[in-house]
Amino acid sequence: MARPKKEEELNHQHIITLRLTDIELELVMKKAAAAGLSRSEYIRKSLLGGKIMVTHKVTAEFPELREEMKKISWLLSNLSNNINQIAKHFNTGGLRSQAVTAELERALDAIVQTQVDVTRMVGEIHGNLKTHYK
Repeated sequence: MARPKKEEELNHQHIITLRLTDIELELVMKKAAAAGLSRSEYIRKSLLGGKIMVTHKVTAEFPELREEMKKISWLLSNLSNNINQIAKHFNTGGLRSQAVTAELERALDAIVQTQVDVTRMVGEIHGNLKTHYK
């Protein structure tokens, strides 16, 4: 089955010729590839002031980070189990005792702390760099 045709106003029917040096062309091609765009789409967005999102893959090995992520995964699994047990307790008509309320508050505090830790680690991986152009 053939793909549907674009609406007339969405077709890019006008051609603009642009001369670049070898270095400029290479730079445009690298930036387009980093943004996951075709060369034409990258140039079009650049000219029209569109937001170009550049992504970076982390390919280096981080054994310390891997171990830390295992700990976080284990912690999140335990927290999920605790919260499920609390929810089951409440849903089956269980009373809200001080002990259950304290456990729920502890679990929620641990979740918030885990979010802070993960955000910190992600910032360290990416070097807190802004990865997009405006």
